[in-house]
Amino acid sequence: MLSFSYLQGRNFSSRRDVGSITGSIAGLIAAHFLFSTSFVYAQTASNAPSNVLATYGTGFLEQGDGVQVLHLSGSPSEMGAEYGFLAGDQIQGALNLITSIAKTDPEAKHVPNWVVTAARRFAGWVFWHHFPSDVKTEITSMVSGAAQRKPAIVLEQYDIAFLNSLIDLVGILKQQKGLENVIPGRSKSWLAKILGLSWMETNCDSMAVWGPRTVGGKTFQTRNIDVQTGLGLEKFPLVIVFKPDGAIPYVSASFAGMNGIVTGMNAYGVGLGQIWAYSNITRFGTPWQLEIKESFAHATTASQAVQMFEAEGNRTYGSNFVIADANGQGYALETTPDDFVIFTANDPKEKLALYNGVSYGDPMPYAVFRGDVAMDPKVRSEQTASNGPTGDPTTTFSYQSRYKGQGDRILAYEQQGILMGEPEAEAISRQTADPSNNLQASVYSNGDRDLWVSYAMMNDTGPVTQAYQGTYHHIPFADYLNGLAYDPKDGRVHVHSWIPSHENDDLRAWEVVVYRSREVIAYHEGMKIESGDMLELREPGGRLIDRTIVR
Repeated sequence: MLSFSYLQGRNFSSRRDVGSITGSIAGLIAAHFLFSTSFVYAQTASNAPSNVLATYGTGFLEQGDGVQVLHLSGSPSEMGAEYGFLAGDQIQGALNLITSIAKTDPEAKHVPNWVVTAARRFAGWVFWHHFPSDVKTEITSMVSGAAQRKPAIVLEQYDIAFLNSLIDLVGILKQQKGLENVIPGRSKSWLAKILGLSWMETNCDSMAVWGPRTVGGKTFQTRNIDVQTGLGLEKFPLVIVFKPDGAIPYVSASFAGMNGIVTGMNAYGVGLGQIWAYSNITRFGTPWQLEIKESFAHATTASQAVQMFEAEGNRTYGSNFVIADANGQGYALETTPDDFVIFTANDPKEKLALYNGVSYGDPMPYAVFRGDVAMDPKVRSEQTASNGPTGDPTTTFSYQSRYKGQGDRILAYEQQGILMGEPEAEAISRQTADPSNNLQASVYSNGDRDLWVSYAMMNDTGPVTQAYQGTYHHIPFADYLNGLAYDPKDGRVHVHSWIPSHENDDLRAWEVVVYRSREVIAYHEGMKIESGDMLELREPGGRLIDRTIVR
């Protein structure tokens, strides 16, 4: 007799006692059939969702509002296979781009391609030993998933590890002294050049506001990634929705090949901002985007996320962070491999930031914000960013535009009696972004689980359209937090949401489609569900929200 349970440990808000995946050999055969043919359904079914580009297993790739959105669910191996199959071509393109960038540099253009590839994989191998085991499984399964495409795409796990480590690798390489002596006649940035990373100079910013400052007291957050544009990375933006087994879903507005959270939030509205804040202290460790992934997969509040992030403790270089949640909690973090300093709103510690005896800190209630300048005296003493450690930080663009710039604009809305919402947060994001190198600009409404993301765009003619100049595209993460589960006890298919106020289990408000063998069937009350059935949840207009295999 076939046994059933909910796929991916469906931890929806009203149903947290979901069973683990089970099933007979017959059920596994049926599931395998669906995994191997689901890509065809998306291309040929007459009633296929209009937003879907491709499907694989319970994963699917959709054309969202101005950006592709990749949906992954299940175990680490299942999510990895879905990722590799659905986005393997984009991952390969991103790797080829980095090689081509390396070959444009005068110091690296004569280096053979095999040396560039070997150096990249060696760097990936070094970081690989610091990756969480779940991420390793995701990556090895990405390789397998890409190989199942027709024609097959050949990926290598250490190449993908490199993509997940390149931000931290640059943070390390930029601070190393004496590299010019490793190979005679080479500059200390030569290694970064043959890895295709010498272009990565970053100056990011982030803020969060809530309470009396905002419309409805909601939390609004921003995140700018100011990295050199025009080299081609703009061709590989990818928003990824992760629904892992037995953990909290999260979304990352990222780039092809990355597995962590670069920009985004989890189902509880815990959101991320990150700012490069170079320090003299560096070491190999776990890339921060993967540590954030681990903490956001289990944290229900910003406070929990901060505690989990600190406990992971395997940091690589100096970074500042802004982490906030839907409940009006917000924190600014200043970190190095040895330091982890937590600031709250209106924190008096911020006034301890002194230059020539004068404080340059500007704390305020119901808000946290950061550029790369550290407020903590010890962290500042280890900084190389913003004239650190001994120079005047207040003369730098980062301080004036990012730290003070965000604070001044928040205060201006307060003085004008304007409550901040998405438009006001977006305005600050546009105003504080690097005018010539803004790769990504984002705004979150943490309580609503909504994101608006703009990526820089390369144009056939004319200059690059910087992210802040473009449209902030809506990513309806709240919608994606709806999902299906089959309950063998009552024989019904249920719709659940991670957000209680969004829960609507009335199937008349949804379209549920059943894929069974080669049949496509509209679900109806009383319909017998079989092991191996693929269930799809769609909005009435046909937009695909969730896919589930019954085991």
